[in-house]
Parts: sequence; C-alpha cells; structure tokens
Amino acid sequence: MNVDSPIGARRLIASPIGLLLAEADERALVSLRLTGGSGEMDGPKHASASAEKILDRVEAELDAYFSGSLQRFSVPIVLPKKESDFSKRVWRKTMEIPYGSVCSYARLARMVGTPKGARAVGSALRRNPILVVVPCHRVISATGDAGEYLAGRDIKQWLLRLESDSLGCLSRASSRTSK
Repeated sequence: MNVDSPIGARRLIASPIGLLLAEADERALVSLRLTGGSGEMDGPKHASASAEKILDRVEAELDAYFSGSLQRFSVPIVLPKKESDFSKRVWRKTMEIPYGSVCSYARLARMVGTPKGARAVGSALRRNPILVVVPCHRVISATGDAGEYLAGRDIKQWLLRLESDSLGCLSRASSRTSK
C-alpha cells in the first residue's frame, strides 16, 4: 500500500524481522523502521512516480538482503537535516562496516574522531532513521556482546546471524574488531 506523506510516499514492506514502514521523497529513501501496522498509512492514496520507484527499489533490495543475495544497499538515502553532524557522521561511517563484519562502539567512536565517545555513538545509533540500510546492527560492545538495538536485541542478533550465515561463516569471532 502506498500513500503520500509530508515527506513523500510511504509503503509497508513485510520482512522476516517484522512489518517495515519505508518513506521516500522523489530523490531518496528517508526513513525505514519497524511499525505496528497499517494505521500509519492513513492519508491520500497516491504518490509521485519518482517516490514509488524509490520504494520499489527499497523493497527489491530488502528482499534480496533478507534472502542473503545482497550485501550492500545501493538505494539512495537522505539523512534528516534536524539531526546533529555527529549523528550523521556516525551513520555514514556505520555504512562502511562490511556485510558480515562487526565493529565496536568504541572503535566507531575513534573512526568518527571522538575517541572517548562510545556512549555518544550508541546514542546516535538509537536514532538511526533507516534501519538495516544504515546497518547499526553491525555495531557491538567491545566485549563482543550484541548490545542494544532500536528494533530489539533479538532482531539485532538475527540480522548478524543472517549475514554470517550468508557468508558461510561458522562464527563472527574472526570479524570482530579490537577494543
């Protein structure tokens, strides 16, 4: 089901982790999050052709990702202007973590130029507006614990297993980063 929203078009997408709500403008994906259902879809029943093409692409890429055949998303995204530059740096750097790999919050903090900012990195990741595509599930604690995830710890662990299994890995231990 597609509808217009103040930012563009919306679509509900069924996935193995639950029902996802994708929002796109005419240029890019602007939001992807878990949702409770179709109540969030109220509004006019038309969307621009450009936004619909973005949503078609998002849906196809998510299907490929969840089937294990897509390792890197190519759909264009736009990060929210209202968020801090720090959060945007964290999200962009998170997109550089390879499929099937993990990075610690502390290491990601160093990578974005804030060596003592592991908690700030965690806070930015909790506000990630584009789940899965901006793969915050690949960021774990320095001890190897999965840590928290906006969509829940079980889903984070499921996504990490999906990527590990798709690569034929027996364990993620070899891909963990140092403290």
